[in-house]
Amino acid sequence: MNPHSSGASATAYGGGFPTNGILSNTAISGLSFQLADFSSNNALVLRNNVTNQGNLTLASPKKAEKIYIAAVRGEGSSSSADNHNVTATVNFSDGSSQVFVFQATAWWYDSNPPANTVMLGTGEVSRNTATTGWAPKNEFRGLTQANLFYNELTLDQTNYNKNIVSIAFDKEVTANDAHTTTILGVSICETASQVTGFNYDIIANGIGDASSSADIGLDEVNTRALVSMDFQATAGSSFPTYGLPSDGIISSANTSGVSFQLADYSGPNALFLTPSYVTGSANSQNSGTLSFTASNVGNVYILSAAAGGGSSNLPYTAVVSFSDGTSQTANLQAKDWYDGTAYAIQGIGRVNMANNALEGSSTNPRLYEDVIALDVVNQTKTITGVTFTFDGDSTAPWANEIRLSVLAVTTTESTLSTSDFGSLDSTIKIYPNPSSGIITIDAVSELESVEIFNAIGQAVLNSKNKNQINISDLEEGIYMIRLKTKEGKTSVQKIIKK
Repeated sequence: MNPHSSGASATAYGGGFPTNGILSNTAISGLSFQLADFSSNNALVLRNNVTNQGNLTLASPKKAEKIYIAAVRGEGSSSSADNHNVTATVNFSDGSSQVFVFQATAWWYDSNPPANTVMLGTGEVSRNTATTGWAPKNEFRGLTQANLFYNELTLDQTNYNKNIVSIAFDKEVTANDAHTTTILGVSICETASQVTGFNYDIIANGIGDASSSADIGLDEVNTRALVSMDFQATAGSSFPTYGLPSDGIISSANTSGVSFQLADYSGPNALFLTPSYVTGSANSQNSGTLSFTASNVGNVYILSAAAGGGSSNLPYTAVVSFSDGTSQTANLQAKDWYDGTAYAIQGIGRVNMANNALEGSSTNPRLYEDVIALDVVNQTKTITGVTFTFDGDSTAPWANEIRLSVLAVTTTESTLSTSDFGSLDSTIKIYPNPSSGIITIDAVSELESVEIFNAIGQAVLNSKNKNQINISDLEEGIYMIRLKTKEGKTSVQKIIKK
């Protein structure tokens, strides 16, 4: 099977994988796959007459609830009646494992591909050496029929908090030696770390009076709370036309692939903050911490909205804390829940807690997404929580009405994390470290590239000499060095310039 990249000369033909290797056009919102480097080993091929076994090792162990395998089968019969079983054994760091059996979907569909499609129109390019006849050299085909699909593996709940270290694949031998299953990507749906620290319920849900369902309104002064789509003032009342999804899952309209999970609508579901200058509020808290754990994080995303009488750009501070006692501070700006930009979701409705009247439109109210890009030196640390402080704006119109509600925090993985298709041997040595001049790299595998990044993720050095690097021109401080072998494996380590 020879899918091609759309960066090849086949561009004019259409089809092909995106050149960045990111596939996000899937049937499950928020699910995406990062394919391995197109210039090196980028697939695990299980084929009867070559090898029917293989192992993918995670560069950094992860806890997961579900695992998605981007795979296809080809060569020979496409009938599911044929035995194309693949056994996937998920191995955990404690020595235990969980076994799954699945069949990849045949990659060639003339019409009506199944629901588990990752990408349509991957296409293929012929690797034949002959320039004439069937599938001559470099011929592009299958720009509508060749596709990529996923298989979903759901872990037992008892395994949710175990670290996955590898997945072993074993394809059952079939009568046709050409039967092939090819695995191109693995996406880990990590176990959600429970977020704690919410102090108020600001979302009316279920059957009953809004003032009984929610503690306080996001717009406290005007008694307007957010509302779930399952809210009914009485059993016979109409459901809201506009509201928050009943399952609490919000796929951001601002950033593809980012999603937020709201807390239970029947309990505290917001960190509700009131500026210290405000008087008469039921809440006197202008600072609070949402606690959770997350590792190998590149970006922290915050879901929030302010009730500010139309005020925008209300300053607030978010301090990300790490398990080693360090932290990173971000100065952000909250937006009023009506008409702001960079919203994660709009048209979520609201309810008047005084009389249960439903309000809102297809565009308002809104919740907004803010992002904290972690410094490179912090991307390998474990986050323990984020502390928010909201000072509001005492000079703004309706200053006494200003409030901030933080409803969710989510994270995305660092782009500097190592490839899940294999990491460098942990015995790789970089010395001396700290260094004021030359550092030496001892690696078993031949290195293809060496890059050094500063604390804000900027590449500051790309060395042609792969084994001795002169860092004397760098400023004193902490840097991350990314090493890549010719086999496509990657390692990221910390170095200190003194």
